[in-house]
Formats: sequence, structure tokens, C-alpha cells
Amino acid sequence: MFRRDRMRALMEAQRISQSEMARRVGVTPTSIWRLLQQETRSTQSLAKIARVLSTTTDYLMGQTDDPDPAGMRYDSPAVLQDSAQSPNDLVKIDPIEAMLVSKSLIVQREEIPDPIVIMRSQLHRYSKAPTNLIYYMDNLGETMSPTIQSADLVLIDTAQIHVKRGGQVWACISGSTPFLARLRHMPEAGIRLSCDNPAIADELAPRAAVRIIGRVIAHFRAL
Repeated sequence: MFRRDRMRALMEAQRISQSEMARRVGVTPTSIWRLLQQETRSTQSLAKIARVLSTTTDYLMGQTDDPDPAGMRYDSPAVLQDSAQSPNDLVKIDPIEAMLVSKSLIVQREEIPDPIVIMRSQLHRYSKAPTNLIYYMDNLGETMSPTIQSADLVLIDTAQIHVKRGGQVWACISGSTPFLARLRHMPEAGIRLSCDNPAIADELAPRAAVRIIGRVIAHFRAL
């Protein structure tokens, strides 16, 4: 049975209205109202609702009492807390598009995604940088697949822009396109961009052609 009480609590914790929830899920406000007011066995929008609320379908269906995404992987902080969480322990993280537009690195062509909410204590496990220098990025493309898939979400520390060792994943921008890659500085040659996707060959790029946005410090899998 769908746990409408849990959906309501998660919406209240993030201050998401019914109309805003409907917009993010892609349904009518009436559909959201019915889910919150009437008992139902499930809903076709279950996966989308779980993604918007940064929880799992199992939690919304009452199959687990853990609201954190079960598919979270390495370096993955809990993203959404229950309604008992103190507001002082939560911090909003803006999308990387907000930073890129503010610095005129890209032209805003469409609406910038909404911020997400993260526990401050969890975030500080992965970075000591000021929270206004941490951004999230989704719609990641296929460059790092299967390690990081297109529908996943990553957190980026923009205070870190100097590559000190290989193997780390970085957010970069070339032209007006942000992307993820593993970087290695090559003396006298430029920057080697390596992707985990076996279909994409490594590339050696001039340093001036690639701007480093920040280092990926956390990654979690979409439901």
C-alpha cells in the first residue's frame, strides 16, 4: 500500500507544495491531492515521486523504514531527511547551471533546475568548503558510464580546481557543454581526458580548451 503519510512528511520537510510537486512529477495537482488524501495500492508515478523526494520506492510503499536511496553508491550523502530534522541541519545545494550562468560560462536557454536539500553534517564529511561552493549536477551524459550513468546525480566542490593526482572525477566545461571526466595533466602536452565509457577514446586537449569546474565529491544512483 502506498504510504501517503510518508510522501506528505517528505514534502513538508522540503517545503514542496502540491502544485510544485505536480509540476516536477509531470502530473496534475489533482493527482497529487488524491495521492495525499486517498488510499491507493500504488501509482504509475511512483518512481518519479521517489526521485523528486530523493527517497526510494520501497520507502514510499512501506517496504522499508529507511528513507535514504538504497541505490546510493560510493561517497553518497543522504539527501533528504524526515520532517523531524532541524532546519539548521539542512542546506540547499544549487544546480551547477546556476553557477555557470552567473559566470557567463553558458547562456541560460531554459529554466534552471530547483535546489536540492542535504544534511549539513553529511555534506561536511565530503568537503570542508563553504556550502555556497558546492553544486549538484544531473543529466550527466554517457561519458562516465557505467560508473556514473546519465540519470545519476553528483555533487561538485568548485573550490577544488587543481588536479593533483589522476583517477579522480572532475566536472569540466568545453565551449558551452559541461561534462565529467578523469583528468591528468601531461607536461608540455595539455590535459588528458579519460572516460569510463569504453566507447569513448581518451582525448588530449590543450589546457586552454578545457575549464575545470570542480571535483566530484559524491555520487548517487537514480532509482
